[in-house]
Amino acid sequence: MLNDLSKEKKEQIIAIGIGLVVLISALWMLVIGPQGKKLVERKGQIAQKSEELQAAETLVANAGKIGEQLGEKEKELGNVESKMASGDLYFWMNEKLEGFQRKYGYDVRIPNVEREQKINVGIYPDFAYGAVKYTVSGDALYHELGKFLATFENENPHIRVQDLDISPYIGLGEEKSSGDKLIFKMDIVALRKPVEDSE
Repeated sequence: MLNDLSKEKKEQIIAIGIGLVVLISALWMLVIGPQGKKLVERKGQIAQKSEELQAAETLVANAGKIGEQLGEKEKELGNVESKMASGDLYFWMNEKLEGFQRKYGYDVRIPNVEREQKINVGIYPDFAYGAVKYTVSGDALYHELGKFLATFENENPHIRVQDLDISPYIGLGEEKSSGDKLIFKMDIVALRKPVEDSE
């Protein structure tokens, strides 16, 4: 059948065939190829958005649980803050020391508690809590002082003993020490509740 056609017709058919191949190739390269790339990109975006949606649905489903956890943490914070220095800070420390002594009965005398000094905590910028430092002095037996300090700091995680200075107790007459008695001076640093109004 192709043999019956003239040379001119054969060339036209070949030209049309080449033109169709070029047209299809151009269509593929200019339209279908980029659309395929966009389709792959869109599928990736859809997968990413699906994951984000799933994460958001999980958060929404857990909102009640998260709210409960927040409420529990607020109660814990309130409990810790209730033990922090507040109100009349000098009276607070005296009450803290006397209550501790009543509770445990250590043979530690602390007759001198100096007025508090407000100090910066310096842990983090814009830290919500301030601190107060008390210088206290007294006398105690060696082991009693050690137990007192360990128990006092362990029971009060918001209080730290610093700059402990101890020396042998030298009494006069009947008060003469057996060698186990010490005199001490130390700083007690306590976090204090945040104050709403500026001080």
